[in-house]
Amino acid sequence: MRTVQSSPGGEGSIRCSWLIPVRNGGSWLAESVASALTECGNEDEVVLVDDGSVDGAVEALPPHPKLRTLYQTKQGLVAALEHGRRECRGQYIARLDADDIALPGRLGHQIAALDTDSNLAAVGGRATLFTDRGPVPKGMQLYIDWVNNLDDPHREILVESPLLHPAVTFRATRSNMLAVIAAARCPKTMTCGSDWWQPVYESRMYPTRSSRFGIIRVG
Repeated sequence: MRTVQSSPGGEGSIRCSWLIPVRNGGSWLAESVASALTECGNEDEVVLVDDGSVDGAVEALPPHPKLRTLYQTKQGLVAALEHGRRECRGQYIARLDADDIALPGRLGHQIAALDTDSNLAAVGGRATLFTDRGPVPKGMQLYIDWVNNLDDPHREILVESPLLHPAVTFRATRSNMLAVIAAARCPKTMTCGSDWWQPVYESRMYPTRSSRFGIIRVG
């Protein structure tokens, strides 16, 4: 593994680290990284983990003082996430996939929620789906509709993940992935959807996407 560090600052100086794993991100990578950089404040960074890409998309990214790129041989998504998690310097970690887009205001809303309630381990949000051509896969649309309309995420945790991983911002001190999902909850006093109203990212659909939802058959 090798690391290219493009941003100054030491431990404790970073508020939030965006964590973006990528393998052969193609033309979508630049848009994804740009959406995260746009959300960055003075104390934030973007950590990009290149999992053995060969398409040159990572090298084609323009340099940016808030962008750090980590390189590893091809090991898969989980290894890339764990590599990046260990290198993130922020108090919070915001997830994003290399083919998705962080919507304006996402980071501000999620960090405000975490700052307000110290008992929260992670904050998710809604998503919208889009494709460059063709329809959105039906299985993925069903899942997104389910997540976007949850009124009690904690109750549904054994049905499917109530948190969209690329839409989650969580405390670095609670960064064990299973702990983050298990900590998802919605107070019983809240009305339907009151804690999930804000779409925070756009998810791109395409035939070779690695998401398991793209191959679900319904009906």
